[in-house]
Amino acid sequence: MVSTFLVLSAVIRFVIACQKIPLYYGTLDPALALPGGLITSVISSCQCCAFCNNNELCKSFSFRGSTGECTLYSKVGSYPTFLRQDWGAEDTEFYIMPRSSTTEEFCRQDEDCVNGEPCLGRVCTTNRTITCLSIKELNPTINTHTFWGAVDGTEIRLSCLMDVQGGGWTMLVDAIFNFFWQPADVLSLNSIGQGGVHTMGQHYSALW
Repeated sequence: MVSTFLVLSAVIRFVIACQKIPLYYGTLDPALALPGGLITSVISSCQCCAFCNNNELCKSFSFRGSTGECTLYSKVGSYPTFLRQDWGAEDTEFYIMPRSSTTEEFCRQDEDCVNGEPCLGRVCTTNRTITCLSIKELNPTINTHTFWGAVDGTEIRLSCLMDVQGGGWTMLVDAIFNFFWQPADVLSLNSIGQGGVHTMGQHYSALW
């Protein structure tokens, strides 16, 4: 009966992990890859997840669809160890395993944080506000992109400009030069893309 329960728990953990969308596109520092953790000719992220689930040392993994490369990691990873892919080069999906995240590591929900912190801005932290500047300070070489952040405990998506004038700029709204900043114009420009994510292709207002 106990062995059946353990097998069932493992299957549920595997299914939950495989159903989750990738946290970000990118990889971790190669030093965090498990020995023998680079597996080639994998056909899907779900198969890569199965390899991770069957290795008790695996806490996260990345899957590169174009080459079928699956890499297993010994840690969930955090901003200082994460190598985020650029716009237009998003080929490698990064996933984390449930209930495996420690302080300042990536997470998907509160239950993932094993040290008792809440999951805010997709990081296990007690900081209630996480901005682009916060992320830039954690990883000075991180790329311009969208990230998860938080304002006073409420999770939000951030559009971060990381490679201009020191980086760490939070993009507030898209704008077009010489257009009036009327509410209708702002709403129209910021309704482009999935979930209203900024395109970063226009002029913009930014907060540092």
